Amino acid sequence: MKARTILCYPMPERGHFYPFFHVAKQLQSRGHRLVFLGPADLRDHAVAEGFDFLCVLEDLLPQGYLEKREAVLSGTSGISRLRHLMRYQREITQVFEQTILRGATDAAIEKLSPDLILAEAFAPVGALVAHRLGIRAMKDRLVREQSTDVGADAIEMVLEQPDLLRTPGALKARVAGKRVH
Repeated sequence: MKARTILCYPMPERGHFYPFFHVAKQLQSRGHRLVFLGPADLRDHAVAEGFDFLCVLEDLLPQGYLEKREAVLSGTSGISRLRHLMRYQREITQVFEQTILRGATDAAIEKLSPDLILAEAFAPVGALVAHRLGIRAMKDRLVREQSTDVGADAIEMVLEQPDLLRTPGALKARVAGKRVH
């Protein structure tokens, strides 16, 4: 298979990056270029795992934002902690609105020109952005349900046969068929 560029588009949180790393390493070992998209605070996590990183939304999530938020949360509990979490959720919602409605990440993604965007199923902003830009996208739910090899196989199937994403259940059936053989 020809080497491709795959953009991983998880939520801008450390805990949302880690589940992508397993399948990303498998795809990287097959010769594909994996690029993680996120705020500056997450650059070191992706680069330490050996992946390229596309820094975006620096005006909305500047360097130190996540560490500052985590420091505030570590000193709270009960209702105070809940209030901080609700405020953070509002901030992240604003980031998503900027991303989706105003195209804040579009230019960076278009310049990268990925063959596929692997979007998080929990918050599929990446899939919506991909649709707007005309780039194939796949949510990570199927990948997470399978072993790393099968998840990587599913992604490569989509890269080779994009129509698998157009027919409900086609990719899942194809992956199940590949497992049987």
